[in-house]
Amino acid sequence: ENSTKGQTIGILLILGQSVMSVFQDLSEELFMQEADFPPALLVGMEGFYGLLIAVILYFPIAPLFGEQPSNVGNDLTESKIIGLSIGWALLVTITGIFNIAATGVTSSMTRNVWKNLRTCLIWI
Repeated sequence: ENSTKGQTIGILLILGQSVMSVFQDLSEELFMQEADFPPALLVGMEGFYGLLIAVILYFPIAPLFGEQPSNVGNDLTESKIIGLSIGWALLVTITGIFNIAATGVTSSMTRNVWKNLRTCLIWI
């Protein structure tokens, strides 16, 4: 039963990510091509709102998966986790700026094709 529950949760998460990805791509294209937003500002706005939504969702959902939100503060005091968090944030920011700049030059559909090809090249 746990396996079926896990598979169902996985499928729902994948479907939810797919729907949200479409909304993100449409909004990026709208802002980049219609409103002429700078890529760094758009990445910053996406990051801020993404963090805000994640924090709001984390606290009620974490206990359902066996996580204790009260332990987050203790984990964030470890230097290894701080370093990994900063590195991850920088990597995502730089990648996001390049992705959005590519959307400004072409389109979100073209960017998504290239992103999928990039994944294929990594696995080859």
